[in-house]
Parts: sequence; C-alpha cells; structure tokens
Amino acid sequence: MTINKIFEKLSILNIKKKRSLEEDYLELVFYKKDIKAWEKLLMEIMGPAIKPYRKRPSREHDKLTKPYGGIRSDQTLYKKEFDKYVLIATMSP
Repeated sequence: MTINKIFEKLSILNIKKKRSLEEDYLELVFYKKDIKAWEKLLMEIMGPAIKPYRKRPSREHDKLTKPYGGIRSDQTLYKKEFDKYVLIATMSP
C-alpha cells in the first residue's frame, strides 16, 4: 500500500490540515472531536496501537519517533511494516 492509497483511505474523515503529503511521508492534523473515528480507521489500516494512550513510551518507541518530535505518555502510537517502508502514526487526545 502506498502513502497515496493510505491518504485516500484516511480522506473519508475530516482533515483539519494536511501538513505534508510526499512519496514517503504524510502528516495530517485532525479535529479532537473526531478522535474515535480516527482510532477506528487507523486500527483498520495499521492494527492495534503499539503504545496505548497514557502508557509510558519505551526506548523503542522513543527511538522510532525521535525524528518526528518524539512520543509522549498522552499520545497513542501505531506502527505498520510494509514491504518497502514502515508507517507510524501518533495521535494526541
């Protein structure tokens, strides 16, 4: 699955801001009121969160997210490995 295909799937929900859409990077901002719908869709695409909300991040979580600003306890982290890339998503309530 390509980033563009993932964006198409996510586009069914209300997106507040598209910060970046590149061949290897997608960054979106969505409205807090839609968080349950986003959680459901991200789980469909990526499976269950590897770091649930309010769970302390592990060193692996920190290492994985450091290039993108890191991960906090009050965020949820999803990860999915594809053939040519790894997709991560962080979500704050």
